[in-house]
Amino acid sequence: EYCVSVYNGGKFTWTLIVILWRFSVVSYLISLAGILLAIAFIVAGFRFRLKGMRLYGLVLTMLCVGKLLFFDIVFDNAFYRPVSFLVAGILLFLISYIYFRLEKGSAAGARDDNI
Repeated sequence: EYCVSVYNGGKFTWTLIVILWRFSVVSYLISLAGILLAIAFIVAGFRFRLKGMRLYGLVLTMLCVGKLLFFDIVFDNAFYRPVSFLVAGILLFLISYIYFRLEKGSAAGARDDNI
């Protein structure tokens, strides 16, 4: 299951990157699209009960946020750099909230199936 999830996730991720890069999309928009794709992987992983897909979504999230912070948003301005870290932190909290809510709902659904 893990190999199939990583293979499919990698296939969709590289397809998205190549398409966006081919149309000369700005680098930080590629990172944001990767974060949205990661959220879709997490939600689909819960929907279809594929743990490998959820883990791939979490790893992709970390990679995209890291790319966003350290490569895409490089400001010399003392104001914009902390703001970018704040926005990245809010994104990570939002994704962890989504993961927690879906995990909680998935556990309740599993208990209902066992009754």
